[in-house]
Amino acid sequence: MVIAVNGYDESKEVVERFVREKNLKQRVLLRGGKVARDAYGVRAYPTCFFIDREGKVVEREVGFAPDMARSMEGKIERLLGK
Repeated sequence: MVIAVNGYDESKEVVERFVREKNLKQRVLLRGGKVARDAYGVRAYPTCFFIDREGKVVEREVGFAPDMARSMEGKIERLLGK
């Protein structure tokens, strides 16, 4: 499952417009800036956490570029046991 967290604490309307424009399919948690910052140490966006079946954060990626997609897909497949 993929869950996005809006770390900028923008309004629901702003986030909904972004989701529509980018054609995102995942759920988006609103008002997540404090949790992202305080609980997970997020200092830059995007930050992606890879979580195993036991709920343990096993890896994280900061930033994104199209050439990272293949590597990230591989990490997800390994976590899913594919």
